[in-house]
Amino acid sequence: MIQLRYRICNPADSAVGHIVNPRHWLFLLMSLVFYLGQLFISKIVFLQKAPEQEGQSRFICFRETVFGLDNRRVFHVTLYFLLFLNFLLGLLSCFLRIGKALVIGAIYIGRIDRCVMMRGWELWDRGYGAYMGFLQLEVAHTHPVLITFCHFLQQKSLESDPSSRISTTNEFISNVNAQVESGSFLQSSKVRGHYPGARTYRQLSRRMRNKWLVALTLTRNPTLVAERKGALNRTRTVSSISDNAI
Repeated sequence: MIQLRYRICNPADSAVGHIVNPRHWLFLLMSLVFYLGQLFISKIVFLQKAPEQEGQSRFICFRETVFGLDNRRVFHVTLYFLLFLNFLLGLLSCFLRIGKALVIGAIYIGRIDRCVMMRGWELWDRGYGAYMGFLQLEVAHTHPVLITFCHFLQQKSLESDPSSRISTTNEFISNVNAQVESGSFLQSSKVRGHYPGARTYRQLSRRMRNKWLVALTLTRNPTLVAERKGALNRTRTVSSISDNAI
């Protein structure tokens, strides 16, 4: 029983003693004192102040403009003697950085618009990657240039063929009711095979796609513009006018 109690309670006692050990607290306290001391010495000895701040106190200065180092020889001597101590301060700062990263990451883990990884490793965060992909998809489908181009194509199609205009719901219902009352609804539906005044989206999308492909082809091959039907007709008209004038 004594051995069992020793095996169970001794690790807890050793952990508590490890935390309460004065040597560790002395190390943390001395590290903090040396860190604050270096900041204090740097502020009053090593940092070169702006000319307009020369008359101000070095101890009480809330906003200070620093141009460079002053007393560089003393600075290098101090840096040489405090080198090994700064190793310990760097180790403590490393653990503090890890702790801060864990706390901030745990706070912002629910926000996918903030990446918990460092810059350059954003793709390792799946939530942030999904959020950026959603933004790219939304921009691709709501791009103002694309929307304006499609609007121009639709307006051109409506001007060339007014019957291709897609009626609204109220217009469609009123049109169907009028044709049902006149008795021409069934006949027109049998002849045309669909509701009058409405054009299928497939036909419109095919026309828009063809116009887009033609525009893209002419943009990439400007020499084909002169060989189109309209350009050839204009050339023939100009040639006939020139022959008649001669």
